[in-house]
Amino acid sequence: MSRTGTCARDPGGNPDDGALGKKQLNTGLNESSWAALYISGTVTAEHGVDTVKQERLTSEQSVEVLEPQRRTGAIFDPQNISGPGKAIC
Repeated sequence: MSRTGTCARDPGGNPDDGALGKKQLNTGLNESSWAALYISGTVTAEHGVDTVKQERLTSEQSVEVLEPQRRTGAIFDPQNISGPGKAIC
């Protein structure tokens, strides 16, 4: 059985699907982030910290860890061209 119209970008989809999908994604990310923290781990991606994760970043990393990362990123990209809107690139 194929499923159509499940994405907000799909013209045949329900316009509310995008908002619902985003809510479900954020719920899943929150739950997995807290589960990882519980076992002293983190959830991250390979290409910078996305805007979705920025609100949880300070729960995962201390200022002593984040600031050197930000300063190093600023050395290589002082105008923030490669990752605008990202916390750390």
